[in-house]
This record gives sequence, structure tokens and C-alpha cells, in this order.
Amino acid sequence: MKSQPLSSRMNQAMLVLMVFFMGLIGLVSWEFLAWGSVPQVWQHHNEVTQAMHAAQILLAIALLGLGLWLLSLQRQWRQASLQETHLLEQQLSAKSRRLDTVNQQITDIMEVSPDLVWVKDLGGVYQSCNLPLARYLGFEINQIIGKTDFDLVSPERAQSFREHDRQTLVTCKATIVEELHTPAMGDLPLLFEITKNPVWDAVGKLTGVQGIGRDITQRRAAQDALRAANAQLRMLDLCIAKLNDVVMIAEAEPFDLPGSRIVFVNDAFERLTGYSRAEVLGMSPRLLQGPKTQRNQLDRIRQALAAWQSVHVELINYKKNGDEFWKEMDIVPVADGKGWFTHWISVQRDITARKAAEAEMLQICDRALEASRLKSEFLSSISHEMRTPMNVVIGMATLLLGTELSPKQKMFVSHIASAGQDYMQVIDKSLDFSKLESGKLALDCLPFELRPMLLACELLITAKAQAKKIEFYSRLDANLPQQLMGDERRLQQCLLILLDNAVKFTASGSIELVVQGVAGEGSAALLRFEVQDSGIGLTDVVRERLFHPFVQGDGSLTRRYGGIGLGLIVCQQLVTLMQGRIGVDSTAGQGCRFWFELPLRATP
Repeated sequence: MKSQPLSSRMNQAMLVLMVFFMGLIGLVSWEFLAWGSVPQVWQHHNEVTQAMHAAQILLAIALLGLGLWLLSLQRQWRQASLQETHLLEQQLSAKSRRLDTVNQQITDIMEVSPDLVWVKDLGGVYQSCNLPLARYLGFEINQIIGKTDFDLVSPERAQSFREHDRQTLVTCKATIVEELHTPAMGDLPLLFEITKNPVWDAVGKLTGVQGIGRDITQRRAAQDALRAANAQLRMLDLCIAKLNDVVMIAEAEPFDLPGSRIVFVNDAFERLTGYSRAEVLGMSPRLLQGPKTQRNQLDRIRQALAAWQSVHVELINYKKNGDEFWKEMDIVPVADGKGWFTHWISVQRDITARKAAEAEMLQICDRALEASRLKSEFLSSISHEMRTPMNVVIGMATLLLGTELSPKQKMFVSHIASAGQDYMQVIDKSLDFSKLESGKLALDCLPFELRPMLLACELLITAKAQAKKIEFYSRLDANLPQQLMGDERRLQQCLLILLDNAVKFTASGSIELVVQGVAGEGSAALLRFEVQDSGIGLTDVVRERLFHPFVQGDGSLTRRYGGIGLGLIVCQQLVTLMQGRIGVDSTAGQGCRFWFELPLRATP
């Protein structure tokens, strides 16, 4: 059974107590009436009357005891009521303290929050705010409380704030807007996300609006950057997917068996190998290797992977159908943000056609080298065969000039001897060119006298220059060494080629030979030889193609001045063979200056 509440039991006890007192009063009243009317009866009661009186006395005693018990019960109720009241007061005090703590925590959160926090009443009057809002508006907190937006900001902004408040109050729902605002102490506008919520009191009555303003400038910039990065990644993914080159990404480890697993291939991989993406994902790149895959290239790849280095190789792989193909492959390691290498990116290109072309080109080069060798042998042989009868012709012409001849005959014989000499020069140049081209020309390094060699060149050229009525000058450095180490014959050949060309292409004017010492790189000493003429000069186009075989300005010059265009290329190759350099300075119609520099060592 459920026990009755203390208050109900007390009500029942009070009712019994009232009945007890009423009975007690009735009994006493009855006794007094009885005694007052017949006082003499008391002494002559019978036994029944005495028994009734005894019962009444017992009942009175019982009722008195019940009353005392009820009084005790009432004291207990009062004590319990006091204890219950005290407990309720303690609970109320604890709840009040917790509420104060929560209010303080809310206040602390508002103060430390970087967001702008405020509360307004229905009239737009600020009831509370935190320090960030005060700094944003440029006031103290106590200067804001009790004011409206129209007291703190411009009318336009205040009206905008008020409209947002009104929208929140009308809809009774949270509203969010994004607005650009410039803080009171700032120069640049910031993007704020402003959230406003209706505020209700304890009985559900709408009392105002609470707002939170969050600076999302950096977040929006990060979002924009992320969107741009994602867009760029999508474009990169599309580019990688549509590349003609193969792109493969594999795990960084293991290097040895079973090998790293493929995690990505592009469309070009499928087109080249015949494998689908589903067939190779999770497989090792070794599935493309076969019998002819070069072991040395695989070793290079393994060593590079073990050292986390990039590597470039060319090797043979195999398609799904078994066809072999050549590929050019670059492998690059990729690290994560902590510097740990996680993947390998391999960019591959099908070079089967290039390898076939290279093989064909090697065959062509071999055939060309063989043809060049045969040509050189032919030129060498034919030059010797032509030199013998030509020496006879020149010798006979020289002997004939020593006999008695008429002036006309002497002129004819002189032409024969001159043409023979020119022909011999052509033969010599052809033979030298053939030797230089085949790499069979060897230089001598012997001591020789420089000035006698230069004098011999001057005598030969002076005669040719005088025949064309051209002035010839020579200017030699006084500090030139007397004796040098080198190939005197080849040096003289270079000088004579340049001097002959100067005479050939100069119709009038002069020719000058200049020899001087110049400083080389470091402590090296160079001799510079220059041949200056006043001839036809060279255009830019002709000068660019001058040092090429069988080139002599243009075709009209070849017909006009003769020659086969080998002189300068022979001279250039000889100078290069002697570790020197050659060049020309010229302007069309203003002559030429050919020069070369040689590192010739003086002997004591």
C-alpha cells in the first residue's frame, strides 16, 4: 500500500482531534448538569451507573492520549515541513549558483570569442555585446549598451542592420546573410557571415534578437583557392587522361618481388599496351617486361628507385598481344607533406618508330661512310694519277720556255704552265680535302723558321699581285719569335690559300698581310695572321655559308673567278686541326679581312 502524504495524514489527525475535544466538552457538560441537579445521587449510584462513569473516564483518557499523539504528529509535520523548505532553499540556491556559473561562462565565451556577439531588444536597442563588436564599431562596451545602430554607424548601414533584424523577428527563424564591412580601425573591407536568431523569455514571449558576426574573409579566400585548385586539378586530370604520352603512377615500395602496385594509368596506356585500366590496377609494372627487355636498364631503374632518384631509360616492353615496342621512360619519386616518398610517377613515350628510323639512319650513315671512304680512296688515287702527267706538262712547259721562242709562242707556253700550276692546286686541294674529311691527314710538329716561311709566301704572292697591278704589303710584328714548333707546310698552305683568294677577288687596290702576337686565354700565347684586301667583299648571306664545301659566294662568282670552292674549307679544317680558330670580317663592296689564330709555341 502506498503511504498517504504527510499533509493528508495531518488533516485526518486534526479531524479526530476536533471530535475528541467535542466529546470531552460534552462529557464534562453532562457531568456538571448531573451533579448540579441531583448532588445527592452520587452517593447512591448503583453499580451500572458506576460502570458507565468508568467507561466515560477511560474514553476521556483515550481521547486525551489520542490528542497528545496528534500533537506529537503535528510537531513532526512541522519539522518535516521545515526540513523540506530548507532542502528546497538549498536546491534553489544550487540552481541559482549554477545559473550564475552558466551566465558567467556565456559571458566569458562572448568575451573570448573572435566573433562579434550582441543582443538587441525589439526596438533595436543593444542589451549586451562583446569586446570584438566594440572594437569593430570603434566604441567601448558601455558606450554601446542602450544605443541603437543609428547612434553608432551611418544611416545607410543602420537601416540595413535594422531590416535584417526585422526579417528575423517577423519570421521568428534564424537568418544568415553575408556582407562586406570595413571595421572602424581598418582600411580594407572584410566579408562577414552574420547570423541572427530570435530571443524568447521564460514564458515564450519574443523579447529581441541575438546576432553573431563571423569574419569569413580568409575562409572565403581559402574556399575560392580550393575551388580554383580543384578546377586546376580537374583540368590536369583531363590533360593527363588525354595525353598521347603514357602516365603511370605506382606505389613507392616494394622494389623487389612482387614489386610496387599500379594505382593509376591514363588512356594512352590502354591505347599503347592493349591492357584495360581494370586489368592493371593493383598489378606490378613488370607485367610489361619480356625476353628482350634489357637487364642493364632494369638494373638502372632498380638502383635509382633504391636511392629515391629520378631516372631516364629506353627499353623494350611488350603489349598484351605479345608485340614488342620501344619506350622512352622518365621515373620520378613523389613525396608527401612530411617528406616521405609514397609513389612513383612514370611518363612513357612510344619510340618504336624513332628506333626504326634510327636503325635505318645508321644503315644510311654506314653506307655514306663507306661511300665517303671509297670517294676518298678514289680522289687520292686519281689525284696521284693526274699529278704525274700534269707534272710532265708543267716540266715540259718550263723547259720549253728556256728555248728560243717567238713572243707569241712564249705567251702560249706561259699560259700552259700557269694553267698547269692552277690545275695542280686544284688537285692538291681535292686531295687535302679528302684526307681531312676522312680524318687521315696528320700534322707534323717540327721546329721551323717563321720569317723565311713568310718571305717565301710574300714572293709567290707578289708576282701574282704585280701581274694584276695590285699593291702587296706585309706588316710583321717586331717581337715575333724566330723559331716555332708546328707544321710549317700546313701553316704556309693556309696563308697561301687566303692570299691567293685575296688576289683572285681583288681587281684593284692592295693586299696586306699582318702577323702579330696576341694574348690567349690564361697564359697561352697566340699568333694572329690577317689577310686584308680591297676586293668585292661579302654580303651577310654569303658570309654565313662561306666555310662550306664547294661554296664560293654564288654561282656567278665561280664562273667569273674560277675554282671549286674547297680552299676556305681546307683552310678552316687545317686551322681547326692545329687547335686554332678562323673568321672573316667583311662588308659587300668594301673588301674582306680573313684571319686565323694559332697556338704556336716558340722554341729557344
